Amino acid sequence: MDGRGSWGELSRGAILIVDDGRKLGFHSWHLLPRAAILDPDLTLGLPAGLADMGVTPAMFERIIDRAMADHGHKTSPRLATRDDYRAILEASM
Repeated sequence: MDGRGSWGELSRGAILIVDDGRKLGFHSWHLLPRAAILDPDLTLGLPAGLADMGVTPAMFERIIDRAMADHGHKTSPRLATRDDYRAILEASM
């Protein structure tokens, strides 16, 4: 793990690994947790809105990677760059 977490607290899916090594996947709204416990050292200083969503500065690279991989951003009049996304995220902090 790279320290950024699995984002499992935001997921409605689960994978169980059984004794013989098989992986069983489950997906349901009933699996979405009502609460998640986050490391306070990683959330200290975050505005409540972002902290409530589980966002930490350590997640920026992962968020930017996914945003750049999504071709939906190419519908803008100007293509967004990694620096554009970083500026948006930093301004949101």
